[in-house]
Amino acid sequence: MNEIQDDTASHEYADEVYRVMRKQAALGLRVAAVFVVLIVGLPLYNMYWPYAASVPVLGFTRTWLFLGVAFFPITWLLSAYFVRESDRIESDAAKFVIKRNEAGSGNAHVPSTMPLTDKDAEEGSK
Repeated sequence: MNEIQDDTASHEYADEVYRVMRKQAALGLRVAAVFVVLIVGLPLYNMYWPYAASVPVLGFTRTWLFLGVAFFPITWLLSAYFVRESDRIESDAAKFVIKRNEAGSGNAHVPSTMPLTDKDAEEGSK
């Protein structure tokens, strides 16, 4: 009977890993799509609206203002969004594992090679 419970638990963990991978892939594709739209959109903007692209703003043309000033902060914000959402996805998965272990065995031990928090790392080193 214990083997059946272990097998069921391993399938649940595998399903959770698959869900995390799908969510991470979807997140990566969304962020990449925004980035590609920005990269591809600028040359298209210059091609189809050259007059609008050459209008000076703060002493720069709109194209150079975007490339020289706005591109870095936009890239940084996309990266920060990706990292924050990725951490949230992984945190949700860790909570699932902890909840599953507490419900299944009354033991809060998480079968992982990496600690979830600094507190877990300190307890593991003792």
